[in-house]
Amino acid sequence: MEPVGNVADLPWEDGSVLRGAREFQIMELVANDPTYTKAFSLEYVRISRNGHSVTHVNSCSHFLYVLDGVGEITIEDRTWPLRAGSYARVKGGKRHSLRNQGDGDMYVLAVYDPPRVTDTSTKVG
Repeated sequence: MEPVGNVADLPWEDGSVLRGAREFQIMELVANDPTYTKAFSLEYVRISRNGHSVTHVNSCSHFLYVLDGVGEITIEDRTWPLRAGSYARVKGGKRHSLRNQGDGDMYVLAVYDPPRVTDTSTKVG
């Protein structure tokens, strides 16, 4: 991946790593490149109107920052509202889910520490 780019030029991937997610797409901005960093990975997430992740668990901790939109996050058994400027710190091993509650798309930056490996570190349930 080039050191400088624009997300408008990159493709969205469906969120199929989270089976059952609806209208949930990701764009990996920093991932699987140990020549750049082994400390974290970064994803740009788009959740369309009425979209959501499923309740899931990641082995890595992550920091979520809402760029645009309105929604909610549930971590374990507690739910908080989200809007542009909101952030959430999710410790590895904690059940969580995201839901868009607005009329437009919700955009989130997700930073994973250590780097997330999508095919092995995400469990639904």
